[in-house]
Amino acid sequence: MIPLSWYLLVSVLMLACGLVGLLVRRNFITVLMSVE
Repeated sequence: MIPLSWYLLVSVLMLACGLVGLLVRRNFITVLMSVE
């Protein structure tokens, strides 16, 4: 069974990638893709 902390780490990394994409690119479609 995968520990809960692993899921938390993955979600934090995905959120960080989304925030970086949001800050680097101001294109609306790219922002939506980054947040997704």
